[in-house]
Amino acid sequence: MVTTNRISDSELSQRVSNWQVISTDGTPLSVLPVAIGQQVFCSDGYTGSIISLLSDTEGWVDGIVVQIRGLWRRKVIVPFDWIEKITEDKVHLSIGKSELKKLTPYRSDSALAAGVGKALWDDVALRQTEYRQIDVKVKNSTVYLCGYVSLPSIKVRAERAALKAEGIWELENLLTVDSDLTLAVAQAIGKDVRTRKARIFTGSHNGFITLSGETSELEARIAAQEQAVSIPKVRGVFNSIRVSGEDIHTGDQRALQPTIGAGIYATDTLVGVVRKVIINPDNRLVIAILAKAVFPDPTQKGGNGLWSEPLYEERSIIIPIDVVRHQSKFDVFLKVTGAETEVFETFDAYSYASPDEGWQPPYPYTSADVLVTGHTNTSRKYI
Repeated sequence: MVTTNRISDSELSQRVSNWQVISTDGTPLSVLPVAIGQQVFCSDGYTGSIISLLSDTEGWVDGIVVQIRGLWRRKVIVPFDWIEKITEDKVHLSIGKSELKKLTPYRSDSALAAGVGKALWDDVALRQTEYRQIDVKVKNSTVYLCGYVSLPSIKVRAERAALKAEGIWELENLLTVDSDLTLAVAQAIGKDVRTRKARIFTGSHNGFITLSGETSELEARIAAQEQAVSIPKVRGVFNSIRVSGEDIHTGDQRALQPTIGAGIYATDTLVGVVRKVIINPDNRLVIAILAKAVFPDPTQKGGNGLWSEPLYEERSIIIPIDVVRHQSKFDVFLKVTGAETEVFETFDAYSYASPDEGWQPPYPYTSADVLVTGHTNTSRKYI
């Protein structure tokens, strides 16, 4: 999955004008008046102009993009450390033109994201194992590797492969390692006094935790799940711990995470698109989809004649996750027909709510993507 985002140049210019002070001899000269279009001079003469500003993760500018004059009009990224002084509308660098041409070439965020994706694909070991679990996000020429991999060695390999792409200003490896996640969950469960007499095993795959084993007390089973979901990077928990004398039905628990905006297809027609997902905060699994659906309007009929248009109504419905047959990155495919989806529950805002403040939704969702069942405190746990 490739995602790009960019702060506007006008916003960056406004921020930087109140932030950076340039000093060549330890004495502050002035507040940095960097802006798009300013002329850039190297130590040996005029070289080009600023065409973009790059910001860090907090939104502050830490680099400029210079388009070098000449036939090829090459674009390079220049760190602020190489700005020597600023006079009126000119920016003076402390390096020569030959050194400038050796700097990191600038590529648009979308082009850079595609380049990193190709670099990951070109690594045969990654392509055959966990390439599809790695998301590439790019913002202002900074690359972020997100997602889940099985081992620390795969995390390192992914970073080395990504760095082969041309045009990376900075790279942040945010990949979560399943083995680390398994250890964190096991340690949390082990420290809970309610689970000390239980025999519990933990595992992780792509961020989804599995709990198995047996216990003589229902409280230990609940406690193990509580501890697992308390780890923010856990995407979901499948609890298969057996309890002596208890017949526990866990229902249809599936590791499905529909993409927001994905198309939803019944067996015979397009139903609509994914607006949000509904999550059970007690196991962090998606239990339903809030869909923006379109159905034939039963209250009206189209006009007579060959060219009459059918009339439709738009409705928000709740689609249970157990009727999902398959999902891809951009689409969701159901087991039922379009006519059968018409009887699904119409969305009622009173029955659902946004997550509690401070509760982190499972990756890759944000709070804006998620609903939970209404009037349910996320600290309350289900079996």
